[in-house]
Order: sequence, then C-alpha cells, then structure tokens
Amino acid sequence: MEPEPPKAGGSEDSAPTDVICKHLDEKSRSLFIQFLQTLEAEDKQGKGKLEKAVVLENLGTLKELNVSPENTKLATDVSYTLGKNDSLNYRLFVSKLSELVFQDLESSNIARAKTELRSMRNTILASTEGNSSSEMITAATLRTILSSDPIKLDQPLVDSVLRHCNLQQDTDAIYLLYFLRIFCPLLDQSLFAKINAKLVEKYQSLSTAFSSLSKQKGKITLNQLKTLLFDLDLGLKDSEISELISLADSDGSGGIELDEFNVIFGLSEKQAKQRQENFDKLTRSMTQSMRSANQKVNEKFAAYLKENQESVQQALRAKDEEQTGRLKVQDFRDVVLELPGRPVQAFEVDKIIAFANENDKEQINYDLLVHWFLSSLSQATSVAEAQNEIVASLKLRYSTLMDAFSAFDQEANNGKTKRRLTVMQLSRSLNSIRLCLSGTILAKLIKMADSDGDGWVNYADFLNLLGEEGSTMRSAVNEPSSPSKAEIKDMRLREESGELKTVEWSDALEQEIRMVLKGKFDTMNNAFRTFDKDNDGKVSREEMREGLSKLNLGLNKAQINAMIKRADADGSGEIDYNEFRHIFEVGKVADAKRDEARKEAEKKEEKEKGSRS
Repeated sequence: MEPEPPKAGGSEDSAPTDVICKHLDEKSRSLFIQFLQTLEAEDKQGKGKLEKAVVLENLGTLKELNVSPENTKLATDVSYTLGKNDSLNYRLFVSKLSELVFQDLESSNIARAKTELRSMRNTILASTEGNSSSEMITAATLRTILSSDPIKLDQPLVDSVLRHCNLQQDTDAIYLLYFLRIFCPLLDQSLFAKINAKLVEKYQSLSTAFSSLSKQKGKITLNQLKTLLFDLDLGLKDSEISELISLADSDGSGGIELDEFNVIFGLSEKQAKQRQENFDKLTRSMTQSMRSANQKVNEKFAAYLKENQESVQQALRAKDEEQTGRLKVQDFRDVVLELPGRPVQAFEVDKIIAFANENDKEQINYDLLVHWFLSSLSQATSVAEAQNEIVASLKLRYSTLMDAFSAFDQEANNGKTKRRLTVMQLSRSLNSIRLCLSGTILAKLIKMADSDGDGWVNYADFLNLLGEEGSTMRSAVNEPSSPSKAEIKDMRLREESGELKTVEWSDALEQEIRMVLKGKFDTMNNAFRTFDKDNDGKVSREEMREGLSKLNLGLNKAQINAMIKRADADGSGEIDYNEFRHIFEVGKVADAKRDEARKEAEKKEEKEKGSRS
C-alpha cells in the first residue's frame, strides 16, 4: 500500500522562527523562540490563529525584556484576524512585537554608544592612519576600531552602531565625517550652556550681545562672531569655532541674524531642538558635497571609458603579464595615470579604486572594474534593457543564475543559506554589482520579483525578475539538449521522430528544479498535490511533464523521462509522495539522504557486477 501524503498545511519545510527579528541579541531571541513555541503548542488545530486572551496570557515568557504596554498594543493592532476581533495571527504578533522590542533595545544601544564615543574623536582619527574626515571608512575597518583598545565597545553596541549607519556588509562604507558628527561631535551640548553664561555675564542678554556687534541692521558677519567667541576666553579650539560658525549660519548667507544667534546660543528646549535640526542639515549637506565630488570623478572616468574602452582594456591586459585577470593596485594606478589624455589626476585614482574594488585591497579585477564604471552610465529606459544590463553584470561574476542567487542569499544572511531574500536585500544585491538603474526601473523590477507582494524573493521570483534575458545563464538552458521556449514545440517533434538523442540528467538542473519548487510552494505536500492532478497519490509521466513545464524551465521530453527515471526508485513508472519528496526536498538533511541513497545504489551495482562476473 502506498504511503498517504501528509495533510495539506503540514509544516515540514517551514521555519517558524524566521518571523522573529533576526537582529535581536541571542538571549532576547531565545525568549521569543520560547514564546512562539508556547503559542504553537496552544494552536492545536495548526491554523496560525489564537484568541487574543490566550496570546496575552503567555506574554509572561518575555517578562525579562520588560515589554511595554504600548508595544503590546501596537503588535496586537496589526495582528487581528480578518472578521474576528478576538482572534490574532500569533506569528504576525510575535514578528511585530520582536521588531518593536528590537527598536527599543537599538535606541538604548545607540544612546550608550554616543555617550562612550563622545570623547573618542581623536582616537578614531588616529586609528584611520591619518586619513582626513572627508574619506570613507568601511564597515570592517570601523568594526575593528570600535571593538579594539582603547575604545573596546561591547559587541551589541558595535552591531547597533553599524546598523545605525546602514552598514550591512563588511565592504559597505560611510564618510568618516558623517560618522564623527553622529557619534563624536566636536560641540558638546554643555559647551552651548557655557557660551550662553559668558554672554549673559558680559552683555546681560543675548539680544544685547548681538546688538553690540551688529553694524549692519539686524545682522553680524562671520568674522565678528569669530572675534566674539575668541574674546569669551573659553579656550575654544579653532575647529570648534569653525563648527559653531557653520552651525550659526544655517541658511548659508554669510551673515548671522538675531534668530540664528538665539538658536545657536539659547538654552530653551525649542532652541536646542532647532540647533539639532541645523546640525543634521549641515551634516547632510557636507556629506552630500563630498559624495558629489567623488561622483564627478567617477562620471569623468566612466565617460572616458565609454569612448576608449578597448584601448584601456588592452593597456590593462598588457600590464597583466601572467594574464590572471587581476592587477596589483599600484600597477593599476600606473596604467591609469599613463592613459592618453590623462583622464584623472593622481589624487583621483584612489577614489576610482574605492568605488570599484571589493574586498581585496591588494589586487583589482580590472575587467569587472571597467564593466562597473560603464554600468554607472546606465541608459536603460525599459525593463528589458535593465534585465540585459543585470545579466551582463552577473555573467562577469557567476556561471549560472543559481550561483548568483546563492551568493546573494549568503551575503544577505551572513553566510547562512535561507533560499530567499527580502526585497530590500535584493535591491542591495543589485547595487552590489554596481548597477545604477533609475528608481523607476528598479521599482518595476522589484515588483516583478515580488509578484505576490509578500516582501520575499525566492529563486523562482528571481527567474521572473530576469525574464528571457536570464535564459543564457540558467543551468537548464546551458544543457546542450535543452531548448529555449521558442524551440520547445520543434524539439518535441524531433524527439518523437527519434532525431534527438536521450540526454544525461544534470545535478545542476535537478538542484534548480528544487529551488523553483521551494519558491513556488510552501511545502513539499502542496507541490506534490499540484503535480498529482487526479489525486491518486502518484505522479504519472504526463502529470510530471505538465507540472515541470509550468516551472518555465524549458525541459524537453528526454529530460523529463530522465527525471522520472531518477525519482522512480521502485521502477513502477510513476512517482509516489516519498519518492517525490526524496528527489525534490531542499536542505542539508535531504542532501545527505540523497547522497546516502546514491552510495547504496553504487554498492549494489558493484555487488551485482561482481556476482555476474
């Protein structure tokens, strides 16, 4: 008797703890896992829903985290089940609550980090080997500085600082000035109180101090303010005075009006808030100015490459004596500075290297660098053109789309394999290959990938994103006998006539089918039931053909026959659920079972050969 497929809704492939905020520290995450498991135990029918009272009664599991009533209410409000005000989707509740708890912890960590780093400005500058504050610093370097003596922040604080600066990967970078302004400001809030006290002591009020200096009606010059600050005899450094002047001249007019004067030196809560807003505005402006300067260098070099790509690549390859595809940084610098017309100056070459070089600080993949700069001039005005540019960029790095998706998956999830990306992770992954697509085009691509709007992109979605342009990188299409969609009909006619030879099955193709199935179906049970059209507990050849053809992998009849032969362990010509699951299930355990079965089959074959001889 054939084993009965499990009931729909089974959770054999599910990973329920994925709903918990991944950035939580180990202890907090452990408590949330315990809380979720408690709720799942209460959910006897496996519907993913529980009465609100039951969910809230079990919040005691999280008592160590001091979850606020406000956060509990917010999580409850987003988790009500449609049409039932007393019922909650408890997984959604856990997901939202863990995010809110993380945000509270993050805010606390950032406040602590600002306190501990406030006096470390010079230490951080010294640790960056004398680089000016206009340079960029990578996440890896910043992590090392913050974790080492004499700063030595706790690891949770370091992680929070990096997240606050939007540094997701070791190669991500931030302008050092921007970081220093956030965590090591030159101007301590107590300094404003000291200046205010001195001004009031000397002039009785801020308005009197302003009037005594104002030769122009209602305005003082920057030099006058500078003289005033020196005369207060507070021992202010030149850098502090420059910062105060920049902050005071909030509109960049070159003069300071009474309202600006009061904001910079006043002590009211409203003035302090406005002062902070001016500070943030100044930081963004200066950072944008530096970014624009670097962007101009990159655009200038990209424009030169567009006109001289062949000669530049010839010069780079000529320097690469061993033809490894890589050059030492100094060799690359020498080539660029010797290019006809000298497109960039010596001090600008480092900005070019910083833009395109990845982890390797000693060598440069020059073909990849050239491609990235040309991609930065993206002229894609349609989705099809953008897909073409993405595939061209991926080809320089990966053999197949499977390799590309797996790399994105591991990079986004800190080396772990989750077989899916969030839409934000996908966007960052596309940025990591230096594509400068317009926001409109990128949004359209993301919408294509996340067609069901659940915020996740699996391998099947990834294939949808690239459409027909990605066919040249798909492992299935790389098989000599696998046709494009336009040739499928002709190929089937050739198969029937015997013109086309039987193909060997490919491990890469088999793995690709697994990934697509994993993306399209929540469980193996659902996948099997979709293939099993007549619900007889088996998948016939025709059902397998129909099911696989809907995956849009362009499989031909010979490949489907090979698929059935590999999956049909008992030789019945049909595939039952256990056989289907064995061949298509994804994961380390499933891989190990397949390897074990393969070894057993090889032993059996050797034994049979021995007995025949």
